[in-house]
Amino acid sequence: MSRITLRQLDSAIEGHLLLGLLRQQGLQAWLLGEHLLGGVGELPACGLLRLMVDEADRAHAEAVLQDWDAGTPLPDEAQPDVSRDQGLRPA
Repeated sequence: MSRITLRQLDSAIEGHLLLGLLRQQGLQAWLLGEHLLGGVGELPACGLLRLMVDEADRAHAEAVLQDWDAGTPLPDEAQPDVSRDQGLRPA
C-alpha cells in the first residue's frame, strides 16, 4: 500500500502529538525524518519531518487534522497572557 505525506512539520513535539491523534482514531500513521533533527546546522532547519498515512486513509486523516486545526486557536495578541500567573503557590 502506498503512503502519502499529510503534512511537513517543524517540530517533533507537534509531530508526535498529531501522530498520537491519528493513531487514536485507528489510523496507521508514521512520522518520518525525526532522526534528521540531530543534523540541524548542517541540514535545513525546516521541512525535515513528515507525517504520513496510507493513501486509502487520506480523507479520514485529513478530516481528523482539520478538526484539530479548527479546535486549536491561534494566539490572540488582544488577549492578556495569564499563563505566568497560573503556577502552584505554597499554602
